Amino acid sequence: MNYTDKKIMKSKRAYEILQHFYKNGEDYSSNIAKKMGLKQPYVSEIISVLEKKKAFLKKGKRNKAQYYEINYEGFFEIFFSELKERCDSLLVSDNINVLNHHKKEIKDLIVYYIKNYLSVFDDRTINRMLFEDLFLGLKQYIMKLVGQDSSIEKVKKEVPDFLIPLMTFLMMSTDIPKKSPDTIIQDYFD
Repeated sequence: MNYTDKKIMKSKRAYEILQHFYKNGEDYSSNIAKKMGLKQPYVSEIISVLEKKKAFLKKGKRNKAQYYEINYEGFFEIFFSELKERCDSLLVSDNINVLNHHKKEIKDLIVYYIKNYLSVFDDRTINRMLFEDLFLGLKQYIMKLVGQDSSIEKVKKEVPDFLIPLMTFLMMSTDIPKKSPDTIIQDYFD
């Protein structure tokens, strides 16, 4: 299979390879292929796309062969870029300045989420993890905090500052699935 950026996001095999890196740390494509019972060129192709532009994987210090490790910063950059794009498309671009101001807090949350998600959920895709489940988890977490009373006072009291600009976007989003790992988001704030 010839992987592209879009295909990799929907590939369960790519997600399994990311899980391998999460569970085993840095590794070589030949080791991963052997452990997963796959052909090495196939694994190398997936790793190459995951590493492209240092998006999901990054190269480690090279000894004899090239090894790779998860690039959590890359996950955040892709998520944040998509978030800003979706805010623009929903005409809530005023929130982008606030999002930029809270970039560190959002990054910390995303890194925490990705690490925990990879440790808990099997049979997923990167797209589902990073966009569908994360957005729904955030939406459900905020809904639990404010309940039926979404008054400004209640929101300011209950919702962490850096999530407030996400509220408009999340409440307007309709492309979010019905199931979600929102407990990961809850754990982050506990």
